[in-house]
Amino acid sequence: MLLLKRHLVELVRAGKKRQTLRFWSHALVRANQLTYVPGLGKILVTAVSQIPSLEALTQADAHADGFADLPALLAELARIYGPGLPQDKKLFRVTFTWPVEDQPAINKPAAPKARLRSHMTPAQRQQLKQHILAHAPRR
Repeated sequence: MLLLKRHLVELVRAGKKRQTLRFWSHALVRANQLTYVPGLGKILVTAVSQIPSLEALTQADAHADGFADLPALLAELARIYGPGLPQDKKLFRVTFTWPVEDQPAINKPAAPKARLRSHMTPAQRQQLKQHILAHAPRR
């Protein structure tokens, strides 16, 4: 899940915000991941990249983040996180698309339980259940 301030959610809805910047110790999302944003629903993360410093941000980053210029973006980051880059955190650029319905379907592997059941008869499932119960550790 990614959290966005309410006014930033409105920028996504208006089609102006296509990325977000985060201070994390490590990347918490990955490319091609569906994640949830309150107020928006699902978004598709298209790329995650680490940025060496705030000085490496560009005017293009400001526009992709929904801001008119780089000083406005830096001012918003300072309002949210405080001035400067936290010493124990890294800066990540997360690009995304919304709404997800407009995107091609994402191939997700079936859950292991679903794959297992799709190849088992009801009798085999019952036998497996009995085996598991018989060999389960006792409390």
